[in-house]
Amino acid sequence: MTSDDHLPRLPSEFQDAFELAKAKANSTYATRADAFPHHPQFAEPTLHRLIRIQEEFFAYCTQARSACRAGMWTVAEVSRAVDAAWQVIFDSSFDRELGGSSEEARRLRAATWRTVEDDRRWRQHLSELVTLAESHSTGGSPPQPHPDTAQGILPGNEQRTSEARPGGHRNKEFSSYTPDLATQITTIDGQAQPPAIGWKAIVDGFLYRCNLEPGLTEEIIREHIWRSIGHKKPRQFQYWQANDARATKADKRNFPRIVQLEPAEFVKLLRKKDLIRPKS
Repeated sequence: MTSDDHLPRLPSEFQDAFELAKAKANSTYATRADAFPHHPQFAEPTLHRLIRIQEEFFAYCTQARSACRAGMWTVAEVSRAVDAAWQVIFDSSFDRELGGSSEEARRLRAATWRTVEDDRRWRQHLSELVTLAESHSTGGSPPQPHPDTAQGILPGNEQRTSEARPGGHRNKEFSSYTPDLATQITTIDGQAQPPAIGWKAIVDGFLYRCNLEPGLTEEIIREHIWRSIGHKKPRQFQYWQANDARATKADKRNFPRIVQLEPAEFVKLLRKKDLIRPKS
C-alpha cells in the first residue's frame, strides 16, 4: 500500500478533477527542464518538487471546497480531509523520490508547511471555508467560488505569458508562482540557522524569483550574491551554502540577509553597486 492510498477520496466528479490537476502538476515537473533550455540550474529538482507538492495540495483543497459547495461534504469533512491530505501528499513525494527516515520526512514536512501557511492560496482556502460555514449555518445559498478558482486557476498560480527572460528563453509553460523559501529561515541569538531543505535550495528559489523581476538586462546568478557583499571570489559563499565549518560568523550573517531580501530590493541593490547593467 502506498502513501497515496491513504489520501481521503473526494466525491467522484471532484476526485476526477483533482486527478487531472495532479497529472498536470506531475507533467510540469517531469518536463521542467524544457522551460530552461539555456539555464539548467533552474530545473534542479529541489525547488520544483516543492512547487509540485503545493500544486497537488492546493488542487485538493479546491476540489474539497467544491464538494462542500455542492452539498456533498460538510465544512468539518473538508477540514479533516485537507489536514490528512497534506501529510499524505508530502509523504508520497518524499517516499517516491527521496526515501530516508520517517523522522527526516517529518522534519522536512514541517519546514515545508511554513511555505503553505505563507501562501495566499492557503489564506483563500481558509477564507472560503469561513464563508461556507456561515452560509450553512444561516441556510443561505452556497457561496460562489473565487473567480480564479472557478476558471480552473488557483489564486497565486496564474500562468505567465510568453515573457522573455534574460538569456532568450521563455517560460510559457512554467508557473509564475514560486514559494518564498526564505520563510523557512529561523534565527537564534541573531544568527540564521541552516533550514531543513538546505541553503542551496534557498538560494535556488531566491534566484528564480529575482529573475522574474521586470526590466532585467542580464540573468541574476550566484555571483551577484557574493559580490553584493563585497567578496571578489566565491569561496566564502560556497562554504556558507554547503554549511561548511569554514564559513565565518560574517558569512552566516551576511548571506542569509541577502537571500531574505525581496527580489526587487536585491535588484535595486545590484544596480546601486553597478553589479548589473542599467535598464536600456
